[in-house]
Amino acid sequence: MAQGKPSGRDGLGARECAMFAAASDGIVLTDLQGAILDANPAFCSMTGYSHDELLGKNPRLIKSDRHDAEFYRRMWQALVRERRWQGEIWDRRRNGELFARWLTIDAVLDERGSPAHYVGVFSELCVAHRKDAEVERAVHIDPLTGLPNRLLLRDRLRQAMLLGRRAGHKVALLHLDLDGFKALNERYGHAFGDRLLAAVAERLRTALRSTDTAAREGGDELLFLLPETAAASDAGLVARKLLELLVEPFQLEASRDVRVSASIGIVMYPDDAEDIDELLAHAEAAMQRAKGAGRNRYHFYSRSLQARASQELELEAELRRALEQEQFLLYYQPQVDARRGQLTGVEALVRWNHPRQGVLPPARFLKVAEDVGLIVPLGEWVVRTACRQARRWRDQGLPPLRVAVNLAAAQFDDLRLVDRVAGWLIESGVDPRQFEVEITEGSAMRSPERTVERLMELKAIGVRVAIDDFGTGYSSLGYLKRFPVDTLKVDRTFLRDVPDDEENATLCAAVIGLARSLGMSVIAEGVETAAQVEFLREKECDELQGFLFSRPVPPDELARLARTRTTLLPEGLAPARSKTPARQRRGASIPPRSAPARTTSPGISSRRKDR
Repeated sequence: MAQGKPSGRDGLGARECAMFAAASDGIVLTDLQGAILDANPAFCSMTGYSHDELLGKNPRLIKSDRHDAEFYRRMWQALVRERRWQGEIWDRRRNGELFARWLTIDAVLDERGSPAHYVGVFSELCVAHRKDAEVERAVHIDPLTGLPNRLLLRDRLRQAMLLGRRAGHKVALLHLDLDGFKALNERYGHAFGDRLLAAVAERLRTALRSTDTAAREGGDELLFLLPETAAASDAGLVARKLLELLVEPFQLEASRDVRVSASIGIVMYPDDAEDIDELLAHAEAAMQRAKGAGRNRYHFYSRSLQARASQELELEAELRRALEQEQFLLYYQPQVDARRGQLTGVEALVRWNHPRQGVLPPARFLKVAEDVGLIVPLGEWVVRTACRQARRWRDQGLPPLRVAVNLAAAQFDDLRLVDRVAGWLIESGVDPRQFEVEITEGSAMRSPERTVERLMELKAIGVRVAIDDFGTGYSSLGYLKRFPVDTLKVDRTFLRDVPDDEENATLCAAVIGLARSLGMSVIAEGVETAAQVEFLREKECDELQGFLFSRPVPPDELARLARTRTTLLPEGLAPARSKTPARQRRGASIPPRSAPARTTSPGISSRRKDR
């Protein structure tokens, strides 16, 4: 016993002391407050702590995170009531390694029969408990990929942080998310997706050292722990190697090659955080930044990213309150006949009537709404509100107006989408032929087969369909022919500096010609000059939309325009002689077609422009 240290063996005979020292089970003696009075060599060997390091400490020194507060509360209740507790317990050695033992704690009574000390005996697990421990270890392995799961990764990360702190080296954590994996699952089925994920995990393992850990976070997300990393640049090299390993296609079936890419976030310990949960959260935030920057790349975590994430968390909370308190508004931008300037329809565009900042455009909040899963309820509010507004205009005596709303890509995942749209139309009494859904080209091509199916269902209830931002999503003409589309909307980027910009003028004319050949009408958006109007008339564009005619306005202002203006053409721009309308050119029978959907929501326009 060390000089000056309390000895729990005081009063024991030589024989008892010898048995205490020679016992193969770990034995620890504490006072009633839990301070260690003595520990035998077996306990020291078991935990990795020396005798002197243990004396005076609380046994929580070896506590693991495998048991919650309720576990320890029940333990102490048993000791107080019954003066004994026993059960399987997981603890942690000095080097961070977990170990399981059967622990029996007994109260040592004094001459009056009152507890004076506690003695704990740590024994090897019996055979049955060993099998339980094997099952417990199996829980740490992901059955699909054979990789450690998040639980085991957290344990290894904790150990790496502990050793890194002692040795003074850095620890890197990489969070990898496959790009577009959900669309592959939807296109080829979940069984195919599982095989692909297993193949990806097997290939990416080759980028690691024997001391590194690859783990499955869940879904299509993987974590990579690099426990000894000299500098952040070394972690960057590993991330680059992981991306390069994904360049070669995966051939899981004889006739099908599949290419995937990934987005990777990198966080460094202790530079970026000193807590496991923070490290994991920061790695995910960096991954999301990489994905938002264009995918197939990696991004290091930074403090500015943390500030941005905090702002987005605050914005998310405000968005949830805004939905609950109905702080959103719909503005409506006129769509006019290209030749006469007559009002033919409107596009519903969402605004946020923020209690402190006033009316906010969609660019200020839609991206966050998409990221946090609020775009669907917001989109549903837009469709429902637009239907009710169309009914109010009709009741006010306005001529029938076509009302267009933007559908979010996430809404297309909802099997009940069409039933809900039909229900809102019936509830409001709006003619489905006066209602149009807009989808962006890029969104529809995320899952073309699903898009075709959903658009056919919408067409079946009489709703019109438009492709928004056409020409920016790289869709194939094969799919465009299959999509049941009534209208193509020429993206405003193609109208920039038209007609002076010859390249844009050629692209714009090509889109209009393509729509005419497929029997679709055409709306050009972002029209701002009389010269653009003349050019679009010459190319036989059907309808126009843009600031030249009107900015998005509240519903009452739109009603005033409809009542007081026979034409929305600006002064100096005369109506043109009408030609054969597009709906007559199309004829009575139009084969079903469709187009890419947008990553926004109905009436929700997350475009860079605010039309």
